[in-house]
Amino acid sequence: MKLTIKQAEHLLNAGVDGKTMPQAKIRHSYAVARCAKAIAEKCGLDGEKAYVLGLMHDIGYHMGPRQHPINGYFYLRDLGLDSEYANICITHSFLCGSPNCTAEGLLVSDGKVRPNGIIPYEDENLKRFFLSFLNNHKYTQYEHIINVCDLMCTDKIIGLEARLGELIARKGEFVTTKNHCALAKRLAEDLEEKMGLTMEQLFPEIEENKNAPDTYRSQM
Repeated sequence: MKLTIKQAEHLLNAGVDGKTMPQAKIRHSYAVARCAKAIAEKCGLDGEKAYVLGLMHDIGYHMGPRQHPINGYFYLRDLGLDSEYANICITHSFLCGSPNCTAEGLLVSDGKVRPNGIIPYEDENLKRFFLSFLNNHKYTQYEHIINVCDLMCTDKIIGLEARLGELIARKGEFVTTKNHCALAKRLAEDLEEKMGLTMEQLFPEIEENKNAPDTYRSQM
């Protein structure tokens, strides 16, 4: 089943079983959606589809920040939606399918899954499912776009450098951080090449938003 923008907005704002994510995170989802729509359209892709995926990528936060990729994946899958909506819940946190290319530290070490800030589970079946998904899933162009947009937005579009700095300030620096930042920049550069313009040209508000009051980290 496909999701319309109206249906996606309802899921984002309604919460799950009486639980809702912080308003700052809802605003973040809208910012990612707007960012993804603009980039997708410049790349000749479906802007509405990118917008809906942006709205859905953090839906698991309704059940809490820890383990939100898995929670979001199973929630949307159980609603009977097309797999691309559930998949975005997992893929947005892991650049290019690498379990260790995250803003939260190592997930796999010495061939073993260890809990990190995104996937703190201990359940062996979930571990096997998660690694199998990342090993076998071929990322779509839309998933690469959401990867980049998630790393360009707080509750507004602030650009890649500022957002990566915000993540490091809020979450800390890990052995994965250098590679995560480098790959994020390469993905953004690839999109800029496809669009024929820079992110700052596409989103002139980036410069203004860099110096805007913090309405995101303080409300998370």
